[in-house]
Amino acid sequence: MKIFFVDEDDDQRETYSLMLQECFPKDPTSPVVVGIPPRPKLSDMRFLVEDEDVVSIVLDEQLKESGVATYLGIELAEYLRGLNKKIPIYILTSYPHSEELSEGEMKVEDILSKQDLPERKDIVGARVLRRIDSFLDVLTEREVRFESLLRKSIGSSLDDDEKREFVELDYLRSAPFEVDEIYSDERLKMLDALERKIQEIESNFKKN
Repeated sequence: MKIFFVDEDDDQRETYSLMLQECFPKDPTSPVVVGIPPRPKLSDMRFLVEDEDVVSIVLDEQLKESGVATYLGIELAEYLRGLNKKIPIYILTSYPHSEELSEGEMKVEDILSKQDLPERKDIVGARVLRRIDSFLDVLTEREVRFESLLRKSIGSSLDDDEKREFVELDYLRSAPFEVDEIYSDERLKMLDALERKIQEIESNFKKN
């Protein structure tokens, strides 16, 4: 399991990656904090939610300061939230009560103070882990439902609603996007291809 931490400053990124790691028990099952520098455009950062091992993301707010990024942490959070509505996202900042953050607070799980982090590391760690558990539960529920529909498709026919659900779940297993974001022209083509695969499976099963 990975937690990505994005910070524009090399020294700060190293320092706070270590501090965030100290929030979690020294245990092989604990997530590993991985420091990541920002890239120029928001679309360059979609890999953060596309990594199959990522379970949470922490963003520094002042990502523009290095001159590389063209966005703030809260803007990146909003972009990532549009790609994956379930993954826990946090802002880490020296100014947790700034006006720009108060307006965007609903887009993240929490806004963490850099100054308070050392004293509150156990509390922060416990809260982050609870959010991760909830996120993993969602992924597990999807996987269980997918396997159930897959078994049913082999032994009998799926009704129209089940076919649609199966296609959506299959797509979500390989891409970190929510169902309501699937219906673009490109993704509809992918859904059509998956629908044809299901029909092919059913056709072959009937022949046997």
